[in-house]
Amino acid sequence: MNMAFRGDMEQSQRLVMTADMRQALAVLQASSTELVDMLEEMAQDNPCLEWEWPWAMTASGFVGLGAARPGRADLILQIAERPSLADEICRQLRTLSLAPSTLRVAEQLAHSLDERGYFTDPLDVTAVRLDVSAEEVERALFALQSCEPLGVGARNVEECLLLQLDRIDPPYRALARKLLAHLTELAQGKFRVVARNCNASVDDIYEVLAQFRRLTPRPGAAWDREPFALAPPDVIVERAGEAFVVRVQESAEPRLWVSPSYRSLFASGGAEVRAFLGTRLRAIERMAKAIETRRMTILRVAEVIVARQQPFFQHGPGHMRPLTLREVAQELDIHESTVSRALRNKSMKTPYGVWAMDAFFPAQLATSGLSAEAVQHVLRSLVAKEDTRKPLSDAEIAKCMAQQGIVLSRRTVAKYREQMGIPSSQKRRR
Repeated sequence: MNMAFRGDMEQSQRLVMTADMRQALAVLQASSTELVDMLEEMAQDNPCLEWEWPWAMTASGFVGLGAARPGRADLILQIAERPSLADEICRQLRTLSLAPSTLRVAEQLAHSLDERGYFTDPLDVTAVRLDVSAEEVERALFALQSCEPLGVGARNVEECLLLQLDRIDPPYRALARKLLAHLTELAQGKFRVVARNCNASVDDIYEVLAQFRRLTPRPGAAWDREPFALAPPDVIVERAGEAFVVRVQESAEPRLWVSPSYRSLFASGGAEVRAFLGTRLRAIERMAKAIETRRMTILRVAEVIVARQQPFFQHGPGHMRPLTLREVAQELDIHESTVSRALRNKSMKTPYGVWAMDAFFPAQLATSGLSAEAVQHVLRSLVAKEDTRKPLSDAEIAKCMAQQGIVLSRRTVAKYREQMGIPSSQKRRR
């Protein structure tokens, strides 16, 4: 056996992701608020960096901050904190005709709800803690459960859904009540077994399950969210005669510069000082270049979107056409992932409101050649024009849309209607 060592040389090519490339990609896909966090973090490690974000949110819209202190994330003014779930429920309780003792207990219960909006404390323990009878706690809990959002004050998932049954169409409420006792079997997909036990058809089970989507097992979730910051749209599209002008929102772009004192120190300092500051100055230059590349890429992608979605900008949302990332990438001669990063969490102000930029890439419906958004717009128009004394059923809507060249099944119409929050024909009847 030959155990000798030997050295071989091999030539190959491979793509290496440099630190600059990683930074450029991170900046490109960052939203405005994420870019603030990146600059704030960079400013903590780089004393040479000064920057400002020239906008703030006011009641009248976005205005420039002028000479704001650079490097502070509090340039983003957050929305004033909303009342808590407990505060909202207490406000509603005070509008009810409750005895003072019941109101006092109900307010205590409202402040004991968990993040889901559930009341999970045992009633007897609560009665002892509040020094009242168990019957008084039950009366208070019943009053609390009558408040909005529906389902609040429930002690478990089943009771939470039971409190929301008014959202189910009347013909299906009795069956929906029965199904609450079979949630485990439904989760396991045993629809035929449940249908047999409830003396119902499988189609009825499917219908009730579809209507269950209107219910929420976490009625308090809407109040269990951190305050969020608003940022101006990244791109603005304005009409100029028969054409449309696309520009990047200047107030959405941060401004970076080198601190004058450190610039002077770099010019007059010794070799060690210049070496230390030189690394920091080059980091600022790389970040500024990445931000400029981000701006130009977003602008180029936005220009292609406007060119490809001319029917939308000329006539409105109902005329949005199907569009793919590949089409934009091929026109700009860049990779699809670059287009995706440029779209991520970016928004565009149009003559029809502010839209997320990725909303301009709807899928195409094979039966009509239209985008899903355009089909939903047609559906919304049909419902808006219907006779409220005799609203259109899903089958009738499908027939009307077929007359316009949009072939959809009744189930597809029902799916779109539910996604858009449009009630069934029975609930739309006046």
